[in-house]
Amino acid sequence: MNAFASRPNFALASLPIAMGLVYLPFAGRLGLTVYNSKKWNNVNPRDHVERQKGNMSKEAFQLIKRLDAAHQNALEITPFYMAAVLAALYSGMDKGRVAQLSGLFIVSRTFYTAFYIFGVNEIIASARSLSFFACIYACGRLFAGAAHQSL
Repeated sequence: MNAFASRPNFALASLPIAMGLVYLPFAGRLGLTVYNSKKWNNVNPRDHVERQKGNMSKEAFQLIKRLDAAHQNALEITPFYMAAVLAALYSGMDKGRVAQLSGLFIVSRTFYTAFYIFGVNEIIASARSLSFFACIYACGRLFAGAAHQSL
């Protein structure tokens, strides 16, 4: 992670990367749903996948559900991460350390997303959990560093 320390602006640059990781699974879900069902219901899109379950293979349906779950989880953690980065930078925390923790979050989140999408067994699911805890660790350290600087 030392490569990130030499790029202190990485922390801010990581915010749009994190947003991209939120919507990457959504784009996959949308594309696969339309591809497999040949239509999209924009009036009630959250129920569309469930209604189209019979129009696609079990494997496609399960993949779409995992993509949706990865998207929902990203919606939950990304605001926490963004607040942590901004708090750390605002507090005057060492920018190199903020960049390192931001790098840890982005790398872990990328793995988490891949593990969620392709997680069809317990080993991959366990790897997903480990990468999730790495994300939580990075956010926690950013907030703790911000709090420490503010004292």
